[in-house]
Amino acid sequence: DADHLARASELLESNKIYLAYRDFCLSDDFGDYYGRHCVISKDGILPADKYLFAGNHKSVSKLGIHPPESHGRVTDLLGQIRNELWGFNDPEVMQLILGMAFITPFHSLFRKCATTTNAIPSIIIQGTTGTGKTTQLVLASCFFGRFRESDVISFSATPKLINDLGHEFKDALYVVDDLKWGAMSQGLQSSLVQMLQAYVDGHGRDRLVNANGSGEWTPSTGKEIRGTMCISGEDLPTGEASILGRFMVTSIRQANRNSSLLSRCLDASSHYSQVMAAYLAWHFRQPDAHDYLISHFDKLRKDFERSVPPGAVNAVRVCSQLALNLLGYIRLTEFMRSYEILPATETTALQNSHHSRLCSLQQERLLGIQNETPVEKFLGVLKQLLASKRVSMVGASNSRSLPEIGIMEFEQNQAVLYLVPDVAFAEVQRALATMNDRIPFSQQSLGHQFRESGYLVRTESGRCTITKTINGTPCRTYALNASKVGLPQLF
Repeated sequence: DADHLARASELLESNKIYLAYRDFCLSDDFGDYYGRHCVISKDGILPADKYLFAGNHKSVSKLGIHPPESHGRVTDLLGQIRNELWGFNDPEVMQLILGMAFITPFHSLFRKCATTTNAIPSIIIQGTTGTGKTTQLVLASCFFGRFRESDVISFSATPKLINDLGHEFKDALYVVDDLKWGAMSQGLQSSLVQMLQAYVDGHGRDRLVNANGSGEWTPSTGKEIRGTMCISGEDLPTGEASILGRFMVTSIRQANRNSSLLSRCLDASSHYSQVMAAYLAWHFRQPDAHDYLISHFDKLRKDFERSVPPGAVNAVRVCSQLALNLLGYIRLTEFMRSYEILPATETTALQNSHHSRLCSLQQERLLGIQNETPVEKFLGVLKQLLASKRVSMVGASNSRSLPEIGIMEFEQNQAVLYLVPDVAFAEVQRALATMNDRIPFSQQSLGHQFRESGYLVRTESGRCTITKTINGTPCRTYALNASKVGLPQLF
């Protein structure tokens, strides 16, 4: 980084470059979008034909939207998108991906300004090898640069590398390929759970850093993923409703690998970023454009939430994903109508059809979580808090500022979690409150919930709790079967 800054300073002083950008994304005040060779704002698409970009990964070097060659060129590209890309491989999945792609330039806007903490766009495409799921994602990523499948990072890389590369893709699609959950070790699964939860919470990975080679390890906040995560994989995390509830998940169902259509889409995709530049210029010209996005997202999210039963916290998260996707699709079709690619009647019909598509997807997700009990919901949130390092076990973190919810011990070949009820209950309720949700029972009844669900491994006579000395102080705790809770893999 020091070498890049020195080189930038040298070039600026010699007037060999006019502008130096680290990121191609929305500006901090959301008034501009920095592209490759251009800056887009309410004043239009302005040239910036000399630049310095400091990215150091091959996929980052392909990042950056390009200015349109002409109005006619954008019109031709939009026609190709409507007539060919729209129906490529699996048309249902392709349109979900396009909805996500056209809300992605405003990723950082939603993170900062949305009225809910769940407004983080993402998508997981599931399918067997050869069904074209990665190809569909890579074609969509070309709205933000010039990518091919060989440029895409995969889950064979370390979680740290996946996380840090995602930091460079601010307000752009970030494709991560080849998720094979069942083939991963338990330790790797744990690291990925932590990374994915941190992504939707807007945090960097907490990682241990060797201080000056002294052998003393201290926590250091990592970089957060700032792009829209688009994941392709054969099998997904099991027993991790909190992860799947944070991503929009769909599957390839009717793959149609048409080689000539693929060839035409690949040829056109080298120029797709011109469409994104024109789309952003169109957006910035709209009155109160950003305010419209935030308010319309809120309306769509509330509409989807009407179908969610009380207490289904993971389903509430999915509603934000659905609303973001629908909003991106609405904006794309309205933009296409402004170029006379779509007549008004077809625009409305397509938007209604996409809404129905998302409602069907929502019902599939609701079926998957409708049997979640209140105590499973409580423990699911607790695991999220532990994995994202917002709470800790006694002795498991060097940070004294984290609330300590209990202590883990191994007794007679069994992992036992001694849970401190007042701390754990308060932190879970606080996390749910940010999503306008709550646990549907009191702290006093928590022990009865654990006992009835078979989580308690020991109690004292007449009680659900057991006395445990923690940090030198006797505490009333719940002795839980940590394996049944699903916690050992986090430690």
